[in-house]
Amino acid sequence: MELKNIKNSVGIAGKEKIIKDYLRDYGENILRLAYSYVKDQTKAEDILQETMLTVYLQLNTLREGAALKSWIYRIAINKCKDYLKSWQYRQFKLSQILHLNIASPERSVELKLVIKDENEILATELFRLKSKYREVIILHYYEQLTLEEIGTILSIKPTTVKSRLHYGRQLLKNALEGSVGKHYGR
Repeated sequence: MELKNIKNSVGIAGKEKIIKDYLRDYGENILRLAYSYVKDQTKAEDILQETMLTVYLQLNTLREGAALKSWIYRIAINKCKDYLKSWQYRQFKLSQILHLNIASPERSVELKLVIKDENEILATELFRLKSKYREVIILHYYEQLTLEEIGTILSIKPTTVKSRLHYGRQLLKNALEGSVGKHYGR
């Protein structure tokens, strides 16, 4: 949606339409992004709602020429970071990890268990990375954003994104080599 359309959609009805469009276009991605940060479905839904509310309340502050998608992602990431810094999060015991969808009728039970095991190892090692590496990996591979979009969202240069992505992948690769070896007795 272009900024001109947003600015022309003043009033409650116009803002409500923008929020509906936002949910349709970005809701699932923001929910998945929030979940990747907080690892709790209910809290991710709360963050999605908080993000929508902020978009609704701050819509008129969006700069001319700014990309709506980047702006919304930045709001969602900031909401996630605020939660992760909060007392509530520090009291929350991390008992769940990111589970990737592995349901496939043609896979054997053994293969499904191996894939689930590997996904849990990947998620565990991913969340052990420093946030500056983890967030570029998540935004690039899970959200499929470009280096430029990630740079805009995180307020860093695309070359910094590329560097963090390279270093983060290397750290993740090294961690996975160690974890898989320990896990499978290699």
